Parts: sequence; C-alpha cells; structure tokens
Amino acid sequence: MLTDAILRQAAGEAGLAEPAIIVRRLGGLGQSDATLTKDRPLYPASMIKTPLAVAVLELIATGILSPHARIPVTESNMTANDLASPLVPGYQARLTELLDLMTPNRTTSQRTP
Repeated sequence: MLTDAILRQAAGEAGLAEPAIIVRRLGGLGQSDATLTKDRPLYPASMIKTPLAVAVLELIATGILSPHARIPVTESNMTANDLASPLVPGYQARLTELLDLMTPNRTTSQRTP
C-alpha cells in the first residue's frame, strides 16, 4: 500500500525538494491514498500533458490530424514555466514540435513522422 512516507522517500530519491503529490485510486471516492505537501497549490499544466499527448497521437494515427499541422501559439495558451519557453505568442508551432515539448523523454523512434 502506498503511504505518505513512501511518497516522501521516493520524492527525496528523485531529487524533488518540495513537491506537491496527491495519489488517488481511479474510481475511488475522492479520498487520497497518499499525499505529500497536500496544502501546496497544484498547477495542472504538467499533469494534463500525457493524456493530451495520447489524444493527439490517436488523432494523428487515425488521420484526423496531420503531424505537420501548424498550431498558432497565443498569449492565452502560454503558461508559467520554471524555465524560459521556446514558444512565443504569434509563433506557428508544428504539432510534432508541441508533442516533443510536452513529452521530452520520447525517443526519436517514438516520434511521429
């Protein structure tokens, strides 16, 4: 069973100084299984990247979207980052470029054509 202590140890081993982590069982009744710094505000930008990337890759695989489609970057879809963003409002980003920025650990063999 996952506990707060296990989360704290894992965060420390990963070099995370003060993470806010909440783990909930899917289909649960809203109670947390384990938490770390649960009162710290959570910004959802990074948490949504994986399901969005999966949805985009599915749309590419089914031919609904082109991996070469250009997506306009606007001020309203810029988010706060811990590092400077390579994107600026007005830029027309390729869909594959956005996927690479969302999931930087993808290897070249996993990238869409």
